[in-house]
Amino acid sequence: MNISVRHLLFLLMVTGILLITFGCSQKDDVVQPKKMATITLQPNQLPTLDTLYAYELWMVTIDGGDSAYTSLGKFLWDNYWNRFIDMDGNAFSGIFDVPQPWYDYDRIMVTIENRNDLDPQNPSGTILMVDEVVDPTSRPIKMKFPGFVFEATGYYFVGTPTNNTIVGDALDDADESKGLWLCSRTLTPRMIQDTLGIDSVKVNQTEQDTNQKYVPDTIGISGWVFQDSVMVIIGYDTIRDHRRVEITYIDTVDTNHAYVLHIYPDTTISETYEYYNYAFPMEKIPDIQPYGWRYNAWVLLDPAYDGSLDLKRMVPFGYDGQWRWTGDTTWNVLPLGAFNRSDSADLSNPNISNREVPNFPGEDFVAGPDAARYSSLNLRQAVSGFWGSIVVGMEPNPANVTIDPDRNFPLFFLADSLRSGLNMTAARAVHTFHNWSQTLPTISVGVVFHE
Repeated sequence: MNISVRHLLFLLMVTGILLITFGCSQKDDVVQPKKMATITLQPNQLPTLDTLYAYELWMVTIDGGDSAYTSLGKFLWDNYWNRFIDMDGNAFSGIFDVPQPWYDYDRIMVTIENRNDLDPQNPSGTILMVDEVVDPTSRPIKMKFPGFVFEATGYYFVGTPTNNTIVGDALDDADESKGLWLCSRTLTPRMIQDTLGIDSVKVNQTEQDTNQKYVPDTIGISGWVFQDSVMVIIGYDTIRDHRRVEITYIDTVDTNHAYVLHIYPDTTISETYEYYNYAFPMEKIPDIQPYGWRYNAWVLLDPAYDGSLDLKRMVPFGYDGQWRWTGDTTWNVLPLGAFNRSDSADLSNPNISNREVPNFPGEDFVAGPDAARYSSLNLRQAVSGFWGSIVVGMEPNPANVTIDPDRNFPLFFLADSLRSGLNMTAARAVHTFHNWSQTLPTISVGVVFHE
């Protein structure tokens, strides 16, 4: 068949329109050929890890409820020199070849692994950051932490409630500067009346069956005695000088009748007590256990003011200028304890005295086997300037990854500076955390396709 040049151009034009119209409505893995890819990682605020850990890059394929993981390799990051390091200590460019076609995968993620990895073929389950595998021309690919902590907020106070015997301890107890708790603390009044005697007794009878003519037994009180120095629990405080009456009842009655016994006590003397009320946990923090993490709180201290506690040096965070907000990288770290929920006690309290224990994360360094070690701890230092801070962050679940319990993991999202004891009113107050979620690391992924 002879086709003129004009008809050929027309057919080519129509074919092009059909390809554009129907091709654009197909999935990426249909439109795109089975192209191989080379990716380049571009970190932002990625911290340098402690010697226990390494980063590992994974490509993930999801098939229904099953996932398959392909490791592209472990790596380290030197935040000071801004460069990637391989596991042999050599610098490299952060470029990785993807072994299968790009669109065969569904996710790209980075996990935290032990350098001495006992199961190198599988991820630890501690997911640091993740993103979907998409056409890089449709939007930038940026891996980030999967938990949303950008709206988290909360309170904390410096104090040792587990060492208190009376409310006044908060004002004059020498140990009150040795603890910190992630909640609020307020004094709440409550009036307690002492019982001096019984003014009168009255029995009301209610007929249940008027057809029965039985004479009911007597109901009432056979006697009563004073009980002095009764222990009364108010909040977490104990009141021991209360007085009440112990009554002996006559309670054998006719089963055909019901009776209500009214006792009118003499309570002419009353006293108002103040007790501590603990409330307002950190709010809007997600459950990060599914990603392989738990929360922890760390006090960061200038070595000049850490009380010679022989603390380990902090692991620096990855953001610039941290010396202004969370402390210099030469500061030491005091762990307060890991926790999974902000409205419950943390997972371990080895140093508390168990008198008045708030059901919130925190720690008092006043008892236990290390009490002598913490005897010089003072979180209300009477100095001016920036000498200590409190941060709330994350650490790997030790069921998945071996961790160092005496050092911080370099991820945090709440922080505040410790107050000076020069202004004791401010030092005793409840303080508000500042949200620093913008310091969490991200990694942008550049994709180059090739045959």
